[in-house]
Amino acid sequence: PKWAYRYGALLAVSAMAEGCHKQMLPHLQEILTRALPFLQDAHPRVRYSACNAIGQMGIDLAQDFQRKYHSNVIPALLMVIESSHTPRVQEHAFSALVNFISYLPQNLLLLYLSPVAIKVEELFGRALEDLVAKGR
Repeated sequence: PKWAYRYGALLAVSAMAEGCHKQMLPHLQEILTRALPFLQDAHPRVRYSACNAIGQMGIDLAQDFQRKYHSNVIPALLMVIESSHTPRVQEHAFSALVNFISYLPQNLLLLYLSPVAIKVEELFGRALEDLVAKGR
């Protein structure tokens, strides 16, 4: 299936971030421009691997990546968290977000605290309502 090629390519980006981060830095804008749209892919495994790639870049390319691309990455991950109907994709988007903001300079983190906190509260509220409705 064609989704498997997209999935595999994004896993390769994750591996490159881990092992070739110095070589990736000059191409980071192009890589991110190509990777971000996959956060909205029709197939959940592709969205999952896009979250994985962005989360890995958030760790291995820390600070340069965060300073330059916070305005692209954080809203994109929040959109995945909000719009995904696949819990594993949501969880991985949260993980990528945590990886990303862990290395975000404090002055930039302050810009996103409110929207991130609101999103977390909304999702936990929905999860709690679901548990209560199911009697758990």
